[in-house]
Amino acid sequence: MNKIFYAAASYTFLGLLAGILYREFTRYYDFPLTDPTALSTLHTHLLVLGTVMNLVLLALAASMKIHAIKLFDTFFWVYNLGLVWTATFMTYKGCMQVTQPGFELSAGLAGASGMGHIILAIAFIQLFMVIRRAMKRLA
Repeated sequence: MNKIFYAAASYTFLGLLAGILYREFTRYYDFPLTDPTALSTLHTHLLVLGTVMNLVLLALAASMKIHAIKLFDTFFWVYNLGLVWTATFMTYKGCMQVTQPGFELSAGLAGASGMGHIILAIAFIQLFMVIRRAMKRLA
């Protein structure tokens, strides 16, 4: 359960840092805050998918012992890989959108960026498998 707690704390730090990055980076480049960028949603992605999700996992670990299910470790690392992957590409795209207005990811980078969502989807499937197994244990 410690790793879930530390993941939640780490994503809280990263989410708050992303908010500061968005505010200060756009201010430095005199970028209008009304124009959308990937940086404007990075803060929320990290706090919800990182912090809130891990706090929910912590509650499930305490109540249903999901962390004792063998598949949980695989899910945990796949999920975090997907989230870090997604956040990294969001940061890159957002910085490029601010410094180069009209910037669009190339097809290759867009495909690589989309892999983060695919990895997260796989992790969510694993999570439901973990929860189902934990429910069977409790029944």
